[in-house]
Amino acid sequence: MATLAQINQVLADILSINTDSFSDETSLLGSLPELDSMAVMMLILALENQFQIVFDNDEVEAENFESVGKLLKLINDKQCYFC
Repeated sequence: MATLAQINQVLADILSINTDSFSDETSLLGSLPELDSMAVMMLILALENQFQIVFDNDEVEAENFESVGKLLKLINDKQCYFC
């Protein structure tokens, strides 16, 4: 299972920002100027590599990247598909 700290570390690495204060409720898309379309693609690749998952095309939608918590839930749901 992915943790908030792991997600925040990936975000920090990709966006080159301090994520120490990020919580489940922290808004991402539309709130972080660093998270542009290119950064989203880099983030997807980093998350796939880090958590050994593959995002389906229909999962790459704004709703799943609205907040850290939604992103964490998506990753954990994908990791536990057969749990």
